[in-house]
Parts: sequence; structure tokens; C-alpha cells
Amino acid sequence: MAEAKRRVGLRTALGDVLAPCVPLRPHNLALVILTVKGGVSFHKEHIGAVRNEFLALVGAVDQRLPAESVWQNVPYTCAEFANYPNLGRYIRIAQFLHTQFVERSPISRALDQAMKGAEICRLYESWIRPANDLSARSTDQAGKEAIASQWFDFASDGGAYSSETAINVNFPIVIIILRFSDFLQS
Repeated sequence: MAEAKRRVGLRTALGDVLAPCVPLRPHNLALVILTVKGGVSFHKEHIGAVRNEFLALVGAVDQRLPAESVWQNVPYTCAEFANYPNLGRYIRIAQFLHTQFVERSPISRALDQAMKGAEICRLYESWIRPANDLSARSTDQAGKEAIASQWFDFASDGGAYSSETAINVNFPIVIIILRFSDFLQS
């Protein structure tokens, strides 16, 4: 329990440190998912170094991405932070998802197709958008998390299914998919 609270505190501290990076969106990356280390507390003297190393790592991956065709089809995972020692003190794994990877996913294509239907759009407006708003309001730092989730976010400890906010957001999507599965298969 104490370890889980420590990781939540570390995610919160790193979210605050990295929040100024949000406007510096990478060109080729849709999402960066950071997994924090356990048993570590954040030290304020590392704020500048962690932010600079994070931007350097993201910049390096973003530049290499167009030349690495494999990374366009699967997420690139970085677990070695020798060149980024301050970032490596706090981050266990960083996963980088290429914009084309996100655009090509079967779920993304199915949802894009479904969103063209009037009934799906009506359900989105009445169910999903309010659920997203509700989950954003239920977090401690809704504003910072909503902004940070635009291109980087932190992996949760237990996965999406143990998070009440993820369930609240995804439940309407599951209902829509089940209700309109015939439409999605066409």
C-alpha cells in the first residue's frame, strides 16, 4: 500500500515537472507512456535535469522515428537510460507510439468508421463526452492530467481495468461497440 502511494506521488511530481513540456509536441509521436520506478521518491533538485533529459529523449526518438519503419508498426520501448541518468532514476520504461501506429490500429479505424454514423455520434455526445468530463473532474489534478494526456502520460500500477476512472470512461464505449457490432463488422 505504501509503495503504491509512493508511485502515485512520483507520477504526480513528474507530471508537475513535465507539464511545461506539453506545448513542445513531437512531430512523429502520438503518445509517450512513462512507467515510474517503485521505491523512489522525487528530489526537487532534479527538476531541471529531468525535464531536459525527457525532452532530449523524446527529441532523439522523434528524429529517428521516420527512418525506423518497424517503430511505425509497433511501439518503441526504451528501458535503458544510460544517457539520461536523472530521468533513469525515476522512469523504468518509456514507450513511444508513432502517429501512424495509432492511426492504423483496428480499434482506431473501427471507431473512425463508427463516428460517421449519426446514431453513434448522438451516443458519443450523450454518453462518452460526459463520462470523460466526469472522470477528468474526479482526478486530483484534472487540469494538469487533461493537458498532459495529450501526448504523454503515466502508466497506472494495475492497468486500465483497476482504475475506476478508466472504467467510467470505457464502459460507454463497450456498450456502443456491443450495440453496434453489426455496423462495425460491415
